[in-house]
Formats: sequence, C-alpha cells, structure tokens
Amino acid sequence: MPTKVNRSIKSHFLKLPLALAGLSLGILALSPDSAPAQQQERFLEPATFLPNGRAFHGVAVLRGFIYAIGGSVDPGDGSQVSALTTHVAQVYPDGRISGWIPTERIPSPRHYIANSTVVVNDTVYVLGGSSEILSGERADTVIWTRPQRDGRLEPWRTSDPFPPAALSTIAAFSTPGYIHITGGLPRGTTPSNETWSVRVNPDGSLGEWVEGPRMPQRLWFHCAEVVGARAYIWGGLTEGGSNANRSTSTAIYSAPILGSGLLGDWVREDKTLPVGIYSATSAVAGPFLFTFSPRYDGGQMSNDIVWTRMTPEGMVPWTLRRTELRNAIYHATATDYRLGHIYVVGGKGPERAAPIPHASYIKLSEGARRMAEQAWLAQHGPRAGEADTTESIAETQLLPPAASADLPSYFFEYAAAQNLSNRERRPLIVYYQNDVARGCQEQAELLSDPRIQELSERAIFAAVDVRELPQIAQQNAVFRVPTWVFYNSDGSEEVRRVGVQSVDNLRERAGQLR
Repeated sequence: MPTKVNRSIKSHFLKLPLALAGLSLGILALSPDSAPAQQQERFLEPATFLPNGRAFHGVAVLRGFIYAIGGSVDPGDGSQVSALTTHVAQVYPDGRISGWIPTERIPSPRHYIANSTVVVNDTVYVLGGSSEILSGERADTVIWTRPQRDGRLEPWRTSDPFPPAALSTIAAFSTPGYIHITGGLPRGTTPSNETWSVRVNPDGSLGEWVEGPRMPQRLWFHCAEVVGARAYIWGGLTEGGSNANRSTSTAIYSAPILGSGLLGDWVREDKTLPVGIYSATSAVAGPFLFTFSPRYDGGQMSNDIVWTRMTPEGMVPWTLRRTELRNAIYHATATDYRLGHIYVVGGKGPERAAPIPHASYIKLSEGARRMAEQAWLAQHGPRAGEADTTESIAETQLLPPAASADLPSYFFEYAAAQNLSNRERRPLIVYYQNDVARGCQEQAELLSDPRIQELSERAIFAAVDVRELPQIAQQNAVFRVPTWVFYNSDGSEEVRRVGVQSVDNLRERAGQLR
C-alpha cells in the first residue's frame, strides 16, 4: 500500500493543474478527470528483481544494459553489508530487462550515490559518496568504467582526488564534454554551495577540474538534471546534521549550458516546489523532469512521483502522482536515453527494513511525447508555408541505419568542435542528424554546396548523430531531426532551427553570429 502523505502536502500539489494531461507512465494515461485508482491500469511496469536487496546505490543504463553499482546489499538475513559487486542485466526495446548477473567489482565501498552516478555516452562515473551509511568516510575521487560488447564491465579506474572536499550526497550531472558536481555534505555539518566541472577526455579519463558558478544556497540530498539546454537544481536540505530536523528547500535554480559544455551563472527560477523535498532521486525523459520518492519535512517518506515539463518558455507547474512503488527511500533511477524509459531499482520500503530487490520502469506515452515535443517544434520548427521536414528521434532511434553519404570534411565531431571553438573564440554551429530520417537525407544533399563550406572559415561546424549520442540530444532539447543550434563565440546560444535549412538560411544565420 502507498505510504500515507500529509494531507497539506498532498493538497499543495493537487491544487496545481494537471498540466501533463495525456502523460503515460507505464501504460496509464492521466487526464483531468481520471478514474479512481482502483479502476485505472498499472502506473509502473514491473522489471526483473535484483538477486539481493540493494540500497544507497547507483544505477546506470549503457549500450542496452542496466547496472546496479555500490551501496549496501541484504546478504539474506535481513541485514545489510557494503556491496562491491556490480550487477548487470540486458535492456530490451520494450523496456523489459533480463536476469541480473554479477560483473566487475568496484574498488571500494560507495554509498549515497544515487544522484552522483552519471552516464556520459558510453561510460559510467560514480562521484564521491561515503564508505558506510550514516557516519562513513567521504570519498574525494571518481571511479569509472565502460561496458564490453557482452555487457560485462571493463575494470574500474579511479581518478586523482578532486579539488573540493571529500563529499557525499552530491547531485552530479553531465553536459556535452563535462561532468559537474553540485553541493553535497563533507565531514561536518555545513553543506557545500560549490559547483565544480571536469572535462571528459576521449578515452574516458578526466581532465582538469575548474570551479564553476556557486549555487545561491548550500544544499545536500538535492536533485540535479539537465533538460532543455539548462541545468536544474531543486529540493534538498539546507543544513547538515540529522536530516529529519533540518529545513528542506523549495527553491529551483537553473544555469544555461554554454556551447563549451560549461555552465553559465545560476539563477533562481520564479517557480518553486509547492513543498520542500529531499532524499529523492531524479531522472529525465525527453522534455520531462522527474522526482521519485521525495521525503518531506520531518523525514516523512513517500512513494510519490513528481514531475514537470520544460517548454521553450520555461517550466510548467509540477504535478504529483501517488504510486505503488515499494521503493520509498534509498533507491536509484536511470534513464535509457535511446527509448526514454526510466528504471527505479532497489531501495528500502516504507517500513525502513532491510534493502529490497524490487525494480520497475516507466515510459512516456506517444501522446505525451508528441505533445511535449510540439511546443519545441512550434517555437523553432518550420515557419508558415514551409514543409515540415522533421522526424522524431524516438521514432527513428531503433530503425536500421540508412545508406547515406558522409558529411563534408568541414564538419568536426562534437568534442573536437567544442575545443576548437573555445581555443579560437569562433562561433559554433551544431547539426543534429539521423541518417534514417528523410529530412536529414534531404539536408545532406545541400551540405556540399561550396557557399556553406565558405562559412567554415568563420564558424566551427559540429555534427551529432543522435542515434549514437541520444543523451547529448536530450540535454540540448533536441527531440526532432534535423536540428541546427547556433552559438556565438562566447558560448551563448543565439538561435536554433528545426527542419531542413536552405543554403540561404544557413548563410543568413551564420552571418549573424559574433
């Protein structure tokens, strides 16, 4: 049975409009006049359980496999011990997963890493954490690995210590080419308000750390994700010590993602959470931003899912849904960026017993996805009188590759283009494409025009294959292809256009970049 939620907390959310009418999580379609819960279809789809209960851990989806990493496991007697063995299962296109099997062990125990387990394309990173639950020593390193073709992991590698203090309960996220740490709790009672960013090298190793813009508030046990070409931070505790007796944050902060992959300054959003939340996990799917099992003031647990949607004009009001999740605390979530499925794995039940093995997943309905993407298409897509040459990334993601000509030589891979644009202080033009999409095939025929190649003398051109890099597309609010994004030499986004662009259109927009 769902955990009871304080009536005043629930009413704060339910006073909001059901802004996501038509959203389907699992196979349930929400509408303003939804039938009683007992008459509705399932909200979450069950997934294959873990071999043992696991909590305080991280989860990642890579190359069609899902991994459960670190935390604590129940050895079978209702207790919990630190987990070093990582478990892996195959992810099928319909969202189901296979049975879990063990793979490469992590170098040392890591707890409280649900929001600091980060995927960058084909590599998983675990940042910071604690050697034990409650009073464990904080970690000041990053561990990372990649999957082999059969899904088993390569040996884990460990970074040099990072510049901030050793931290646990970090909220971390990636942007194209970078990983970012926000907040967290060091040894002591004062949370951090620092942001640190590190370059991801082509071999997966980490470069030099740089300090980013400081958050307006000190936070731990908070959430952070990237959607709509902005990074968002929300919820969390504002003081250290016993989390049941500390203030929870209702603030939402955001920062723009620059063309370099670094962050602009944090600003406080005009919208706030209806109530303070903390100790939740978060995930994204398309333009939707999700929070799972938030805890409320006084340590009150829930099995709620709270979500919002990003539009070109900003964030819509948050909506809450009561669920049948057993995973009330200390679970972990991960997105399959190819398909938009979100997995909720492990954790503890409402009774705070030993770790549980439960796993579930949710997915967006076609109607919800199309509705959300339409807002971006209306803002940036074909103008009146122009043909709609776009196709949804989700609809073409799993189709066989099409025979297509190589892009002209003036296009760079994204990471190389970022480096060159930063070094030479030249504008950056990013082309998102998929060789299966008819519009991209039509666009490819225009790109060999010498008048476009002339533009490469003043701007850097980058190409992103959204089948290979779906995460980068999602982070930059690219949901349909072809899409063009134009950045000035200072890294700020100037304009974006969705659909096939004529030679004259490209020349005009590139000519406006400074």
